[in-house]
Amino acid sequence: LTNNRCRTAQARSNETLDQTEERLTNDRCRTAQARSNETLEQTEERLTNNRCRTAQARSNETLDQTEERLTNDRCRTAQARSNETLEQTEERLTNNRCRTAQARKKRKKRNNFEIRTKEFCLFSISNFPAKI
Repeated sequence: LTNNRCRTAQARSNETLDQTEERLTNDRCRTAQARSNETLEQTEERLTNNRCRTAQARSNETLDQTEERLTNDRCRTAQARSNETLEQTEERLTNNRCRTAQARKKRKKRNNFEIRTKEFCLFSISNFPAKI
């Protein structure tokens, strides 16, 4: 009865008793899990993020891999243009990475061609000196 009175007193006007019970239980869990250097808000945010990461984890991923993937997702979202869907942003960024990789290949080929051309010219000059 004492617990019931406490719960009733703490109930919010728009909550059922069950919702109040769940909220208070969650509050106790969060408080128990709080780190000594955290405010309750920081603990709340950390636990929420942990639940999101855990929920989004794929069965074949470690938590670190999930973390990295979600970080990448956040980067992509941050880079999204206002008129783009997330899929369009993803495609654009993927294309950018491909273009960058292709540019490197072309630059390497061009450099190799220039080196071979110089070598051929030097070979020609040294083997076929101009007649004076």
